[in-house]
Amino acid sequence: MPEYLAQNTVLGVDKLGTGVTWTPISYAESFDGPSNTVGSVEKTKLSSQTKEYRPGLPDPGELSFSLQYDPADTEAVYLRGLLSAPAIKSWRLTYPTLPKATFDTFDGFLTAFSPGGGKADEIITAKVTIKLTGLIVTTTAP
Repeated sequence: MPEYLAQNTVLGVDKLGTGVTWTPISYAESFDGPSNTVGSVEKTKLSSQTKEYRPGLPDPGELSFSLQYDPADTEAVYLRGLLSAPAIKSWRLTYPTLPKATFDTFDGFLTAFSPGGGKADEIITAKVTIKLTGLIVTTTAP
C-alpha cells in the first residue's frame, strides 16, 4: 500500500468562480478533514423489539487548516474578508499522489479565522475552518 506524505498537498480557493483556477493558500502548514459523516434517522415502530434506524443524509462536514499568519499577506487578507462578507466558494485539495495528483473539490464558506501565537520564539499562526456544502468531487489529474 502506498504511503503518501502530506508534504506538497495544496489547498486552493477559486476566487473568480470560474472552476478553472484555484489560488493556493499561502503558508499553509496542516489540514484536517473534510470530516464526512452520515446521520441516522430513527424508524422504530410500536412493534419493534429494538430501536431501528436508516441512514440519513451525508454531511460533508468541515475542513480546518492552519497557516503561518502574516496579516499583510494577500491570501490572509482574502480569508479574513470571507468572514466580513461571507460567500460560498469552490475549494480544492490537491493530494500529491503518484503517478497523478488526486483532487477533492468542494464548495464551502469560512466559519472561523483565529490567529494565535504562543511564546516569544514561536511563529504566529492562524486556524481557519471551512463549512462544506454539497458533494465532495474526487478526480485525478489528466
